[in-house]
Amino acid sequence: MGHLQFLAGDILDLQEANEVIEIDSDPDDPPARKKRREEGQGFHGTLLSGMPSSREDTPILIPLGKVCSACTFSNAIDALSCTVCDTVFG
Repeated sequence: MGHLQFLAGDILDLQEANEVIEIDSDPDDPPARKKRREEGQGFHGTLLSGMPSSREDTPILIPLGKVCSACTFSNAIDALSCTVCDTVFG
């Protein structure tokens, strides 16, 4: 199973891709095709654009805080418990 490597707060740009072929063009001319962008694997027909295409391109994620497993609040890195719900970090 693959990993998408994005976090809960990340914003995804989901786009639907359609191929347009002009039907009123000269039948002897091959249909004009647009250059296809390299896209990441998507969910049932959606595309994940701008995602790294290989492991070498994958950015290293540096934690900016501790995310609470109970409420998902991002706490200070040195916190012993969650600021919002008081869940103790293990």
